[in-house]
This record gives sequence, C-alpha cells and structure tokens, in this order.
Amino acid sequence: MGGEDQMAIWLNGELVHLSLASRYYKPFQEIFPVEFARGTNRILVKGGRRCCAWGFSLAILESATKLFVNDTDVTPAGHIGEEQYLFLPDLPIGERLDVLGSINVTNLTARPLEDVRGSVAGNAVLEATEEALPSIAPGVTHQLPFRMRSKGVIGPADSTGLELIVSVEDEIQRFHFKPRLRAPGEYFATSYRSKIDGSIQAFRIIAPRQYNPEKSYSLALNMHGYKAASGAHEAISSRPWLFTAAANARGEMNYKEAGMWDVLEMMEAMQKRYNIDAERIYLYGHSMGGRGSWYIGLRKPDLFAAVAPFAGRNSWALPVLENAFNLPLFVLHGAKDKVVSVEESREVVKQLEGLDYSYRYHEPADATHWWWTDAERQQACTDDPQLYDYFSRHRLHAYPSTVVYKTEELRFNKAYWTRIDQFEWHGKPAKIRAAILPGNKVEVQVENVSRYTLNLHENLLNMDAGVVILTNGTKSYSGAAGAITIGNSSGTWAEASAAAAPLEKHGGQAGPIFEAFNSPFLLVYGSGGSQAEAKANFKQARLAQIWWQIWANGECRVVADTSVSEIDIAERNLVLFGNPGSNRLIERINGHLPVRFEKNAIVAGRERFSGPEVALQMIYPNPLNPERYVLVGGGLSHEGPANLHKTGLDIAAPIQFPNSAAYDYVIFDQSFLGKVEDRYLKAGHFNGHWQLQD
Repeated sequence: MGGEDQMAIWLNGELVHLSLASRYYKPFQEIFPVEFARGTNRILVKGGRRCCAWGFSLAILESATKLFVNDTDVTPAGHIGEEQYLFLPDLPIGERLDVLGSINVTNLTARPLEDVRGSVAGNAVLEATEEALPSIAPGVTHQLPFRMRSKGVIGPADSTGLELIVSVEDEIQRFHFKPRLRAPGEYFATSYRSKIDGSIQAFRIIAPRQYNPEKSYSLALNMHGYKAASGAHEAISSRPWLFTAAANARGEMNYKEAGMWDVLEMMEAMQKRYNIDAERIYLYGHSMGGRGSWYIGLRKPDLFAAVAPFAGRNSWALPVLENAFNLPLFVLHGAKDKVVSVEESREVVKQLEGLDYSYRYHEPADATHWWWTDAERQQACTDDPQLYDYFSRHRLHAYPSTVVYKTEELRFNKAYWTRIDQFEWHGKPAKIRAAILPGNKVEVQVENVSRYTLNLHENLLNMDAGVVILTNGTKSYSGAAGAITIGNSSGTWAEASAAAAPLEKHGGQAGPIFEAFNSPFLLVYGSGGSQAEAKANFKQARLAQIWWQIWANGECRVVADTSVSEIDIAERNLVLFGNPGSNRLIERINGHLPVRFEKNAIVAGRERFSGPEVALQMIYPNPLNPERYVLVGGGLSHEGPANLHKTGLDIAAPIQFPNSAAYDYVIFDQSFLGKVEDRYLKAGHFNGHWQLQD
C-alpha cells in the first residue's frame, strides 16, 4: 500500500490496516498480510489528507522469497530516492566512516523467521561487516541495519559501490547501491541508533570545510518544516566556525515526545563525533521546526546559547514563555505568510514586550511562508545571514544570577541551577523564581511547588561562607552552600531530603501516558480469555506496532503475555493490552493499580464505570519493577479495546482534539469519538505518590 498521510483499509468489513502517517505518497510504503475469502472480496479505503498532494495505491504482492526486501527507493543508477524504506549513508571526504544504514524487510511467511542478516561485502573502500535481527514475526516489517565502515579516511577518489547481502535460512538476496561521495562543505547524510527503540535515525551534517579536532566548534540544530525533510538542509551553507545538524524528525513527527528526543539524540551524536563547545549550541527551525524550537527551547533552556523559531505556531510557547528569561531569542516570520499566520509570532513578541525580555524580531514585509534566493530557489529563510550573526554573538550562561522556570509537567523540571522536585497539584503549572542576593542570600518564589532543589555554585556566591535561603518570603535554610533541597511540610518550608520516596513521582518518572514510549518498551497482548478477547488484544497491539513503525519511523516488538521474560520486565516499559481475564500481567498487577478492573466495572476511587465498550488507558510504575512503566490498555470486554488506537496517541492529530497522551489515565467509551469537549468518562493526573487526586 502507498498513501498520503492517514490511511485505513477494511477487507470484507474488518479493519486490516491503519496508518497514521505524515508523508508524501509513494507505492510500497507499507506491506501487510491479509487473508482473502474465496470468490468476491470487498475492499474499503479511507484516506485522511493533512496537506500537500493526495494519492494512494494498493497492490497484491506475490513473491517467491520468504523475505521481501523493499529496495523501491533505489533508482536504476543505484542511488537512493526519498529514503522511505532504505537509508544509505553518504561518504564524506575527509572522515573515517563507521555508520549504520537500514532497509525495510517484511516476513512473507506464516511463521517467524530467525536470524535475518544484513552483510556489507568488503571492497577497496569499505570493510566487510554484518548486522542481524534476531527474529521477524509473520507479516511484520522491520528495519534491517547494515554497517558501513571505511578502511581509512574517505578520499576524493573513494567513490564506490556497496553490495548488501540479505540472508535468512537458505535464502540469499543481493543488492547493489551507490553511496554518494560528498565534498567538504557539502551536506552529507548520516545516522544514529536511538536509545529509545534501537531504530536507525537519519540526519544531515553541514560541516566546516576544514575541521581541526584540536579546536572547538559551535553547533546549530536545525529542524525542518512539515513535509520539508528532503529540502531544508540543502539551503544551509557551510561556515568555518559552525557545524549544523539537520534533524529528520523521525520522518514527519512534531518535535514533541520522540520527535524532541530525535533532536536531543542527534545533538549527543554530534558531541561524541566532533569537538563541540557546549556553551555554543543553538536551536532553530522553520514552520513545524519553528514550533518545535519553541517547545524544546523553552522546556530545556539551559541547553542552548540561543533559539530561533521561524514561522512557527505559538501554542507550545505561550504557556511557558517566561522561561526565556535567560534565553536569547531570534524570531522570524514573513508578513504575508498564508500557511502560519504572522499573528502567531506577533503575539509572542507582544508577550515578550510585556515581560520586558530581550529578543530580536525580523518580519520581512514581502515574505510568505517560504522565501527564496533568486539564483537557486533555495530556502533563504533557513540560511538567513542575520541568524548566524545572532548566533555567533551568544554563549550559554550556565549560572545566571536569576532563574525563572515554569513547567506544566514534572518531567520538565530543571533549568540552570534550579530543579522542581514535586508539585502540589499535578496537571497544573508549577513555577520557580530564584535570585542571588547580596550577602550570600537566595530569594526563591514558588507556585504549585512542594519541594525544590538549588545546586549552588561558586559562579553564583561564596561557597566557603554560609548561605541563607528565603522561600516565599520566609527563611527556610541557613547553613553550608551546595546542593540544597527545600520542602514544604504542613505549611513550613525547611531543608528536606533530595531523594524521592518509594513510589513518588520525580523528573525521570512522572508520566503522562506518552512517556511509556520515550524509553525502551514492549507491546504485550493478552492471549487468554475468550477467542474474541485474544483477537482484539492482538489486533490493538499490532496496530500500535504499525503506528510506531510508520509515524515514528521506529522499531518495536509484539509478544504474548506468556512470552514476557524477567529481562523484559527489568529493561523495558510494558504496554499491556487486555484485562485481568485475558492478560496474565494485568492480572498480576491489577490489585496494585489506583484505577483497576473489577467484575463488570473499571473503578477509580468511588466511581465505577460499566458497559461492554468501557475501556482504560493508564500509565503507572510497574509493580513488578517500579523503575519502569506499565501502560495498561484494555476494556471490560473485547469491544472496549477496539477503540484504543483512536484515543489520540497520534499526537500529530488535529490540534482541536485533545488526546489521551497528555494524561496519566483515561476512561472512555465510544462516545468520545468526534468530541472536542468532555471526550472521556474520566481523565486526569495522579498525585505525587501515583494515587488519584481529590
């Protein structure tokens, strides 16, 4: 199947495939198994278009091989087209190469295929290498990695072909590709392997024409706009003082959740690869990337020397705009933009004026959403000389004398030398303002905060003298300087333990639902109960796998509840589908959950929700291993789970629809479909001890 954006396919009245993608149409974008009936089969296709072009195609794939290797991105000359199924890294002249590529492979048999291997044949330029997938389930597609490792530094004459050998059991397939040779100063494609799911994620580097590893360099992190992954980086010029890394957004994700981690993992990969000055890292992007600049920059302001949102929507900026107190901002928006109204940036600028914050705003009078150079039709708005001049003038100040930090979620709880350790009420914003005063004093004002930590440093005050801390106008500490935690006990602020109590929310484990997908996870379907329940559980797990693979360009496994190992419990979040009657793991933990299944009801405190369509989606520290999450998804019957995939885990869903990913728990039935207000029977956040809030 190929389709522009979202596609759903029914065969003889049964949903057999659902794709919540954001992309341009190409054939063979997804391969999935179906079972045809004898005689006439009826196929219904439903498409959802977000923007740009439109198209879809269906084809019956008949193959004599056990493994379908999707090389349809490859041109007749061996070059790579749009990189939807195959990522082939470039050969950058002047560098020693050791990088992973990937190609999509699909198991066309009715049984698991074990030990699938991707081998690169050695030649004059590349070493012989081998990577493997342990297993591929029937009908499932996975990324098969392959490693390109050069025998030495890539030279101008090292243009070479690449022979990829894909093997499983007694089957061997050979493919020939032609990696691009890239000159110094040209962008080149490379990758990192994600810590979240082990997937291979592409990005581009625009390096200085001459690199001296003894010298430190600035780094600019670029984020492309919606459906602009293939072009934005082409306009970026090489600069002698700066590396630019252009994120791929895992395809077309908004720069939230795994999309945010794509940018941060790319930054980490650059810091490992090159000598990067941590005080000269900059963040910028256009359109969707502009919105992402607001989101990441304002939630992690102490990572960046400056942030530049271009033509971005402001919904992720306005709630926490105060966090730009120490963050230099360069805001750019075309006055005639018909895609994202210039009023989005004007409203931010108006609020920055009201806060009396410093910033720079540029609004070209004749510019639309994109504007171009006359000569090459390149995207001049992503390579504006004013931007790089602005970047070059700023360094990160890690220890400003005053910090202002506001957050809507405890998972974003740190800025500079301050940290919010606990909220009074989860689901409402919390704020800290800390200022160094003369005489080794620190004045702290907090809102909706019950515990916080100050990491005091010699760049702020005299560490050899005693320090006094005032919290909301009251002396709360007098003693040695250092890392100091202050908590509120019965209305009194005083020194407190920095360690989180057992089963207490903290910055590394605070929800909401989507957090289950921001670290390694496993999809687990309940194989017990009635045949209808087992089928519904497997279907929802499989739809979740397809959603992650397509929307997040990710990798994940689906296993039965009876196949989960102790290693899985120790190392992964468990995304559980079913109920205590169909899923053994839910049965084991149900009594420990604050929202739980009882006979004929889902119970939340004193409230009971009954009916065959009622379902629950909830994140919670795994009672079998509280260092990891469980995400429980199931209903009172097989009818409840049928709507799990519709609750909004696709956070790129239409903006007007709230989605379940923002909560810790959601109880719902079919009545939520199409609603904007009061979508769920009950939804909310747990308190600091993972219990229902009164």
